[in-house]
Amino acid sequence: LRQLQSEARMSGRQVGDSVAVLACLRGHDPAFRKRVDGQTRPLVAALQRRLLADDLVGRLGGRDLSRLVWGLAQLQRRLQAVWDRVAARVLVKGVLDEANGKEIANTAWAFAKLGIRNDALMTGLAGRMLEGGFLASFTAQGAANMAWTFAKLGHQN
Repeated sequence: LRQLQSEARMSGRQVGDSVAVLACLRGHDPAFRKRVDGQTRPLVAALQRRLLADDLVGRLGGRDLSRLVWGLAQLQRRLQAVWDRVAARVLVKGVLDEANGKEIANTAWAFAKLGIRNDALMTGLAGRMLEGGFLASFTAQGAANMAWTFAKLGHQN
């Protein structure tokens, strides 16, 4: 954790991966959670600031964005500037082209888990789902997550 805190040259992907790993470890290992809970919040806050400092979010693709927001949602981190920047990035033409159904569903789920409503984002994600056969790539769980997301956020499309 100390190494992560002192690393100022991390790429956006490295920051996102670090957040996701912390979320996984914290969620699945009670001993880790107990040991590092006090350090996790300031560390994730520092990682979020790093994302904004050099607009690292603006360099991430759909898969990396999905992993990042999933981790932030699991850690209950809601720095609005990061979420706003992620939503804007997701809506850039072509960013979601590499993302599969699970990644789209995870991105939407993360926003809904924290109650972050962004109608433009949800409309964009719904549009991607409806593109030529893309919906067929969703698992039953992914489709259910999308339905829950739209219901939770009160978004109709």
